[in-house]
Amino acid sequence: MAADECRALTLFWSAGGNTRKVALALHGLLGELDVAADLVEISPGLAVDYYAYGLVLLGAPVYQFLPPEPVIAFLKEQQRARVRVDAAAPERKDCFGVVFCTYGGPHTGAREAVPALKYMGQFLEHAGIRVVDEWPVVGEFHEPSQAG
Repeated sequence: MAADECRALTLFWSAGGNTRKVALALHGLLGELDVAADLVEISPGLAVDYYAYGLVLLGAPVYQFLPPEPVIAFLKEQQRARVRVDAAAPERKDCFGVVFCTYGGPHTGAREAVPALKYMGQFLEHAGIRVVDEWPVVGEFHEPSQAG
């Protein structure tokens, strides 16, 4: 894929709005750089063709050191049903990934985000998409719901 044909995908899930803000900022920056880009929020049943893009940005909040369950379910379904995984996960030369996550509250700083970043990155790398960077982003802390 030639540089002038590069398309980007910003793929995210957000509950409290922090990850959405980061995804929107990244999507806006891609537009400023004249990169054709799609912004897609992870939802049940979503299927994405990673290989239609030269750059995949994948983001989620951190919940107990990992991405939240809707993101984990999406990644597993992508791997199981829609992404061909070859032995030794051969790297595609025309597709790169960046993973980002938001975290906040009384945590241990950016180290809080490392397991979630690595977890999400492994799903991209198993699809042959080399993760070129990981971005932990501090967000506003949202108190857990007291409802039942």
